[in-house]
Amino acid sequence: MSAASNEQKPAGAGRAPWRMREKALLAIAVLCAIAAIAGFALFAHSSVPTDAAAKVDGEYLMEDELAAYINESRISSQTTDDTDFARYLLQQNLNVSTFRQNCINQLLMYKIIDRRAAELGVTPSDDEVAEQVASLKDSMAFADDDIWQDTLEEQGMTEDEIRNRVRSNIAQQKIFEADVEKRDATDDEVLDYAKTLAGQTLKHSYRIVFDSSKNKEAHECYEKLQEIGKTTTVDTFSAFAAQYSTDENASSDGGSFGWSNATDMPTDYLEVLDGLEEGQYSDPNHLDDGIVIVFCDESFTFPESSDIDTFKLSDLSEQLRPYIADCAADKVWDAECQVYLTQLLSTAKITYYPIPDDAEYNVSLLKAYDTDE
Repeated sequence: MSAASNEQKPAGAGRAPWRMREKALLAIAVLCAIAAIAGFALFAHSSVPTDAAAKVDGEYLMEDELAAYINESRISSQTTDDTDFARYLLQQNLNVSTFRQNCINQLLMYKIIDRRAAELGVTPSDDEVAEQVASLKDSMAFADDDIWQDTLEEQGMTEDEIRNRVRSNIAQQKIFEADVEKRDATDDEVLDYAKTLAGQTLKHSYRIVFDSSKNKEAHECYEKLQEIGKTTTVDTFSAFAAQYSTDENASSDGGSFGWSNATDMPTDYLEVLDGLEEGQYSDPNHLDDGIVIVFCDESFTFPESSDIDTFKLSDLSEQLRPYIADCAADKVWDAECQVYLTQLLSTAKITYYPIPDDAEYNVSLLKAYDTDE
């Protein structure tokens, strides 16, 4: 072996040196790659609609939809005047940007809810939405078309917007039912809920219901009750309810109608119940449900706020305690549903776009200091 063969080869030995042409081609390739990356970035940016307010998981929220929602919010809060709006923002520790982001989050939440409902296969039907809208129309406008349109105009909304909002609200309840597990409240949670009722009086009641046209039958029943006395017992009143009431459940539950702080307790019914002491029943009253005789079988007043810390669950009656426990469980579930919504929003991929220069809601907070001349 020659001496030359024992010498260490310099780095790169064994490879042909770069020729000028190859170096030129490599430089061109690098420039093309850079241009491609830059072009993709420009394309990605230019593909965003110019009137987009935000994007969630690839779906855009357009500025006109956001502006309409903000206008609706300003109408409902009576801040359509720019000075009033600026003062409102300051009072809420907000500025236009944070207020806008809150509104975006709410609108995007509707989209997220609708998507989740579709994933679960619980998207509300058109019939469900129509039923809810009709109920709103009945309660807000007495089912009168003219009053309904005036009401929508006052709220800065259209019927389509109401329908979409109702659809999302129904979808939200459906995904809560599917995704958020219900559980019993702990004793501490029940006690905490009970303490929120400080100073309140809860009454439990039974009722005998007659059709509005059955005035004679209602008074005959009432007269027979009077033969027993001005007050009576649960057993006696339940027997009358089972015999006379047109409520189909009366034969099994004796006309039991629950506790007075139930959210679905009719206002006119509560007014009658409020005037009764334990063991008393009312005259026949023409209410929305028909002609009703109301009976109060139990009344419980919670301690005032100053004394509520000494309250114990054992102070509740056997009938009231399970009801309070159910209410506490509902409150716990409601809180966990809100946590669930927050998690849905936090895990979504959201992009916020700048406020347009000409946005009507882009009000200077300095207007809050304007004074009337």
